[in-house]
Amino acid sequence: MPPTARQDRFAASHGETVAYALGTIGREDDSQPVEDSEQGRKISEAMMEYWVTFMREGELSGKKLPDWPRHDLSLPKAMVFGNQAIAAR
Repeated sequence: MPPTARQDRFAASHGETVAYALGTIGREDDSQPVEDSEQGRKISEAMMEYWVTFMREGELSGKKLPDWPRHDLSLPKAMVFGNQAIAAR
């Protein structure tokens, strides 16, 4: 995701992912507008596919997407969205 003014303290703040998950990047009327870009649209498409698949099937996976592993307290990981989505520690 593109850097923001707050990124020197945080990675992505709670609300910054909403525009990607809902496919509203580039909308100026969004509460936290995100600049429209080709990379941003790809990230948004991946997030939306993960969300829809989870709602429909209860699993975080997608036909064209990397596996999003179940949360494991003994080996915590987070999904990182950039040039590609990866589960990282």
